[in-house]
Amino acid sequence: MLTISINTIHSGDSPSARPISLTERIENTPSPKFTSEEILKARKQFNEFIFTQISTEFEERMNEEKDSISW
Repeated sequence: MLTISINTIHSGDSPSARPISLTERIENTPSPKFTSEEILKARKQFNEFIFTQISTEFEERMNEEKDSISW
């Protein structure tokens, strides 16, 4: 059997026990440190960096393979 308990909030309860309205949450939310454009630019730079690293590693391994099979 499923039992559901409902917590009743009394005036003497701690502030963390009371529900927070959406308006209050929005007012208390800190503004973002970066704009969405900055985040997208950083992601693009990171992706390019990773792609370059992978490409370089692949090229180096391919050259090693060529050198090892060429006699």
